[in-house]
Amino acid sequence: MGVGNLATNRPSSDVNLVAPEASLIVRKDLHPAIKYLLLEAATEIHSKVGLFRKAGQFPAPESVDLPISRDARQFYKSGPPLLQRYLPYGLAVLASRLLILLIPVIGVAYPLLRSAPAIYGWSMRRRIFRLYGELKFIEAELEARSGLTAEELSAQLQRLEERANHLQVPSAFAHFLYDLRNHIALVRARIQRVAPQPGKSLGEAPLSGSVPRPASAAHILGCAALLIAMAGCSLISVKSPEKPLSTRDLNARILTREQTAQFVTAVERCAQNIVMTEQDRAVFENGLRWEISAVSASRRAATQIAPMMSLLDSWALAVQMRAFVAAGAPGGALFRTHQATVREISDNFADGTERVAKRLMTAGDFEQYQAFVTGYARDYPLRDLSFDRPSVVELWSRERGGTRLVDSLGTIPEALTDAAQRVQLYGDTAPVQALRTTQLALLQSGYSRGDLQAELEKLDERLARLTAVAESAPELVQGAEDEVTRSVREVLEQLDAASTATAATLHTERAALFTNLQAERVAVVAAVDAQRQALAQDAARVADQLVKTSGEQVRRLTREALLLLIALTTIVLGLPFGAGYLMGRTRPRREPRAA
Repeated sequence: MGVGNLATNRPSSDVNLVAPEASLIVRKDLHPAIKYLLLEAATEIHSKVGLFRKAGQFPAPESVDLPISRDARQFYKSGPPLLQRYLPYGLAVLASRLLILLIPVIGVAYPLLRSAPAIYGWSMRRRIFRLYGELKFIEAELEARSGLTAEELSAQLQRLEERANHLQVPSAFAHFLYDLRNHIALVRARIQRVAPQPGKSLGEAPLSGSVPRPASAAHILGCAALLIAMAGCSLISVKSPEKPLSTRDLNARILTREQTAQFVTAVERCAQNIVMTEQDRAVFENGLRWEISAVSASRRAATQIAPMMSLLDSWALAVQMRAFVAAGAPGGALFRTHQATVREISDNFADGTERVAKRLMTAGDFEQYQAFVTGYARDYPLRDLSFDRPSVVELWSRERGGTRLVDSLGTIPEALTDAAQRVQLYGDTAPVQALRTTQLALLQSGYSRGDLQAELEKLDERLARLTAVAESAPELVQGAEDEVTRSVREVLEQLDAASTATAATLHTERAALFTNLQAERVAVVAAVDAQRQALAQDAARVADQLVKTSGEQVRRLTREALLLLIALTTIVLGLPFGAGYLMGRTRPRREPRAA
């Protein structure tokens, strides 16, 4: 109504019109992009409101004679493709083609990118390990006593070292290069020890792979340390030695001593490198002091009576040493060119002990131990290379106030294994420690390596001159003998002073060891007493609670039994009377007969 003319209301009523539907028909092989363009144009033109149509009525997905294509259904369902909504038509088509090409490219590039770091690391390590092969060849020539002279092997080793020094590797692989240099220095020292007289080959000289180790002294020192530890420990006389260690304690003892052994080996290797290559007297002395203190402190920490206390003490020591050698710390510049290696050794020790603690402890225990170690390293930092430290066991026991330190020393085989490990640890480190202490005493007495070598050369010259004078003029031998006697007396006096200083140092270390063991023993005994008292109180409380609960249970059972007995008696005695009464009620009465 009123569509043609609203003023005259024409037509005056609704009129049904009949018209054919128009269909947009395309070929099957038409490109989908063109189909989308046609549909967009049809929508833009015919979707508006008109005289004979509603808004959005056309075009519509209605099939008359031909089926609707799949692209048209997708267009009516979700509109044009995603790229064509936001990009021009040309860019959208180009982007869609590029996406199709990128799929196989990504499929090939992703595995290559994943394996690229591993391939790069392998190539870097291969450059260094190739030099290791040549170093192994030189060492094999040394072992085989070949016809090569020591000078020829030293020249080969020098060329190998020059190649290692000019080798450029990233910082992530620098530790492999430093290890190679240390190993080259060890092989050079070995060649120097076994070098024969000039002009002779190695086959004509006795081969000794290393400096003879005083095995007897090592066993004596190890046995003495074991006796001292047993004498200062009152927990050896427990009444039940057959109680085995827990799995956590046993693993803590094994892994802590393994970390300590690796740390001691790294420290000795680094100190040997400092001794063999360093010319600075201050760095040389600092290297000796660092090795002596680090090995002694780590050895004491790893041989605590309680396995978990060994782990805690080693962890605290590692964190202290890492803070001591950090940049800006008291030990941050003591080793000059060797500072990076010392810092890496300390970091590895700290990270290794922390991994062991995280592996053995629960999350709650690890947080407690970590908080204690952090506070201990903050409150008691290392000030110098003497590594003076308060007792970790005493501070832990005082802070926790009754925390159980040790449950058992283990079975007899476990105790014997522990003793053997202690003897081996002290036996492996005591000879090297004695050697470093002697070197430090000589250095403090005014004799360095160069001074000692110079004195020996002077002595050789004087002996040669004495021999020449004795052959030419025997009457002058007396003066030369006096000069040689005076020189030898000076050397002997200084060696005597050095040996006296070494003995005093050993006495001080022994006194410190006694003091440490006594403090550990007192702390452990106090903790065990506190645990025993707490256990006795817990046992008394549990016994009282048990008696109280048992009495209540007995009274309740007695009351229930009496009630059941009364009910049973009532039923047994009252049942016949009740049955007779009921039977009497139900039986009919007999009437009397008439006479």
